Amino acid sequence: MLERASLLGCADAQYALAVHHDIGDLVPGSAARYTELIARAAASGQPHAVWRYGLMQVYGTSLVPRHEEEGLRLVVEAARLGSEGALRTLSEWYADGAHGLPVDPDEATRLRERAQAGSIPI
Repeated sequence: MLERASLLGCADAQYALAVHHDIGDLVPGSAARYTELIARAAASGQPHAVWRYGLMQVYGTSLVPRHEEEGLRLVVEAARLGSEGALRTLSEWYADGAHGLPVDPDEATRLRERAQAGSIPI
């Protein structure tokens, strides 16, 4: 059923199926299938997929070239969409001044509190 929903374009199903491919649960682990599904779900605006695909671009993978600026844009977008993971990631990056962001403890705290208060859980 998850595969069918994914094929029909359901972004949440694409994300869920991607995670199963990532960890090899219910389906064989496949980095290529994971990447394909995460990219599709991200393009459809699924918040956690946008976050994960952004991370893949920030750091680069064997299947996704490193594009730090675009990856950062996606992580920021995922945070705007309410992804808990994206909010926590940005909080850490602002605390450390990582990936071209300024060191900003106030913004780091604001993002961390937003992640705890009303985000979409991972």
